[in-house]
Amino acid sequence: MKLNVALPLLGLALAGNLQAAIVISEIDLLNNRVELVNTGSTTNIADWYFCNLVSGSPAYDQVDDRAVVVTALSSVGTSFTNFLGNSILVLEFTSGNFTPNTIGELGLYTTPSYTSASALEDYVAWGADGARDNVADAAGEWLEGAFIDLTGLGAGQTIQANPGTNGASPAEWSIGTSTLGATNVPEPSTAFLGILSLGLLARRRR
Repeated sequence: MKLNVALPLLGLALAGNLQAAIVISEIDLLNNRVELVNTGSTTNIADWYFCNLVSGSPAYDQVDDRAVVVTALSSVGTSFTNFLGNSILVLEFTSGNFTPNTIGELGLYTTPSYTSASALEDYVAWGADGARDNVADAAGEWLEGAFIDLTGLGAGQTIQANPGTNGASPAEWSIGTSTLGATNVPEPSTAFLGILSLGLLARRRR
C-alpha cells in the first residue's frame, strides 16, 4: 500500500520541481550560439540577462543587447519579445562578453540579480565549476561544483541536453552533432503526466 500511494505523490513532487520554463538546451561553443526552448507559455525575454564566465570572472549582458535570433534555425513567429510557448529560439552572440571556450558557464536571469536564486531561470557550466554554480544549486537548476566534460568536442559538435531531460546536471548532457533548432527537452506537463501515469498504474496493480 505504501508503494501505491508514494508513486503518485512522487509524480506530484517531481512536477513541482521541474526545470524553469525557459531552458538552455544546446550550446555551440565554436559559433557562439545558444538554443533556448520555451516549455511554458509565451514570454518576453528581451530584458532578461545572461551571466557568462569570461577569463574566470562573471560578466553580464542583457539578452537583446548582445544576441540576435538565428532566423533560419528558430521557430516561426518567435522573437525576444514574443517567445512562443513550446517553441525554440537559437541565439547568436555578436558582441559583448560571451566568449565561449573550454571553460565557461551560462546563466539566464529574469532580472539583473545575479546572486538571487529566484531570478535564475536556467544554468549550465562546462570545463570547470562556474562562478554562479552555487546560485544555480540553490535554485535547483544545477549541482554546485559540477560541470560538463568537453573531452572529444570537435568541429560541427555542440553540448546538448539529452532527449527527455531538462539538463539539470552534467549527466543529462552529451557531446554530439549539432541539433540546433530541434527540440530535445520535454514539456513539463508531458514529464508530469508520464510520472503520474506510472503511479496510477501501480495503484491498479496492487
